[in-house]
Amino acid sequence: ITNLSESKAEKVKELDSLVEQWRDQSIGNSKSLHDMTSSSMNTYKASIDEFESGMRGHEEISKSLEDQRSFVNNHGSAHVQSIGQQSSILQAHCDNLKQSHQTQT
Repeated sequence: ITNLSESKAEKVKELDSLVEQWRDQSIGNSKSLHDMTSSSMNTYKASIDEFESGMRGHEEISKSLEDQRSFVNNHGSAHVQSIGQQSSILQAHCDNLKQSHQTQT
């Protein structure tokens, strides 16, 4: 009976040791997995933040280009007409200068 009781106590001790080792390994593995996923999450978060920042810049550029396109569409022909008028005025001025020069000589 003593041997049986000692054997039982030894088995309980071995099982307790196994459970403790299993618990320690499980906690260690869980911590390792947590650290790895946290690191990956931070990397993904940084990538997402960078992408969002780039998209804001893209949206601002797109809006600016749309504003410029609208301005050119609304005012472009008037500007070209104004340049044509300025060219005609300059040509007339040039002709007057030539005529004035010829008259003086």
